[in-house]
Amino acid sequence: MSLFRRRPEPCQACGGRNGTRRDWPISRSVLLTPIIGVSTNTIIIMTMIIASEFSPGGGTHSYEVNMKVEGSIVLVTGANGGIGRALVSELLNRGAAKIYIGARDTASLQPLLAQSDKLVPVALDVTKPEQIATAAKIAADVTLLINNAGTAGFTGALSAKDLSNARQEMEVNYFGVLALTQALRDAPAFRNGGAIVNVLSFLALVTLPVAGTYSASKSAALALTRTLRAELKPRGVQVLGVLPVQVDTPLGAPLPEPKLTPADVATGTLDALEAGADEVFPGALSEGAAQAFRNDPAALQANLANAVHSID
Repeated sequence: MSLFRRRPEPCQACGGRNGTRRDWPISRSVLLTPIIGVSTNTIIIMTMIIASEFSPGGGTHSYEVNMKVEGSIVLVTGANGGIGRALVSELLNRGAAKIYIGARDTASLQPLLAQSDKLVPVALDVTKPEQIATAAKIAADVTLLINNAGTAGFTGALSAKDLSNARQEMEVNYFGVLALTQALRDAPAFRNGGAIVNVLSFLALVTLPVAGTYSASKSAALALTRTLRAELKPRGVQVLGVLPVQVDTPLGAPLPEPKLTPADVATGTLDALEAGADEVFPGALSEGAAQAFRNDPAALQANLANAVHSID
């Protein structure tokens, strides 16, 4: 059942405006403003970097050793989902040496395991600390971590009856990413030449009210992604944020057409990874949405606001 029947107006972010993605690097002109606060005789100095131009595309960095998929050892969470399966297939096509494939139910990984003996199943529910700890021991040799597991409850704020969906979205989409990343902090992926990929959503940048709590969880994950990038930059570790619009998967079933294919997301993600990108909008639909956001973010948000749950 579509969530959009009440408000049939077309979604500007999801309508497939074609365009050529540009990278929008932060301007050289920045303002460094010290903010001083005093608490219990401690002076805390925060430095805010205010860019003269917002950067929806992130840009690229020069790493001492760029990540190459060929020969890499990878952990993919949510590997049994549509995007997860596509990522595993594309990783195999590009010559990954070993791929740990994580899922809550390892029986759901059987179709994937038939593809290659390079695949290693891992029971991994990213909301369970004991499974995260075990997975981190099993996959201690990873050079590339792909945080792909995700969930969406398609709930609003006041229109929701309780916090259950919102809490689950934050547990999986934000805390799960943070917990697994912390558990693997000593793995090769966190040293020079390693990489982390966080599969986010275009709804990390704009809010779709019918999935408002999902947008909140993905916005939190985007902030986490940018924090990890800053922390790991001195080590020469690439951290890539992936921001697709709606994808043709079971999770994306309530969203309107047109949709990206999981293969679009997988190919665009790994192309961006090997190019040294920081953020990517995979596929023409995502590129068009990013262009619309850069042109007029307020208008784009106003359009998305038409998709809203009623409040009883």
